[in-house]
Amino acid sequence: MNAKEYIERAKIKYFDEKNFDGAIADLNEAIRLEPDNDSAYHMRGIVYHGKNNFDTAIADFTKAIQLRPKDGFSYFERGLTYFDKENKALAISDFEMAVKLEPQYKNFREALEDFAKIDPQSKEFREAKAAEYKKRSYELFNEGNYDEAIANLNEVIRLEPNNHYAYYMRGGAYAFKENNAQAISDLEMAVKLDPQNKDYREALEGAKGL
Repeated sequence: MNAKEYIERAKIKYFDEKNFDGAIADLNEAIRLEPDNDSAYHMRGIVYHGKNNFDTAIADFTKAIQLRPKDGFSYFERGLTYFDKENKALAISDFEMAVKLEPQYKNFREALEDFAKIDPQSKEFREAKAAEYKKRSYELFNEGNYDEAIANLNEVIRLEPNNHYAYYMRGGAYAFKENNAQAISDLEMAVKLDPQNKDYREALEGAKGL
């Protein structure tokens, strides 16, 4: 397979199959074959963003921009990643560059206008992002993709430190991964935050019995 074929297969693995690690493996191979392939770095940045590995995603988008400085799409994706890191200034700067380079894309202009109005530190924004991560984590959990579910639940807990259900779900994910110590720790926190919840107590007792 050549680099282009690896990139196309990575897109299928990421977008259709939700196989994040498989997509990264293909993109690593594409980059090995063509170290200056900006599309491979761009796509790998998208996957790392999807894994909530924001710093690595930003590094890949930055590399893509270095290889293709007039590509507004990498600026746009890096802006989205900066925003998820709650760095509004850098996000807006990248959106402005995306609009400058790709003025024909209406969604770039709309994103710039919309994100300029948002305060990433506001309660409303944090609740909305937490809800987004929760939804994604449940989907991944049900698919058996526990590593990615945990990554999304980490973000829920970062945004909502007292979210007992997020601890319960993350404890369940760790249990399926046979990381019993971490499962017990999370389930203990869930019980501490909601001591009347029978499901939490039973899950904790079950984990301690393993």
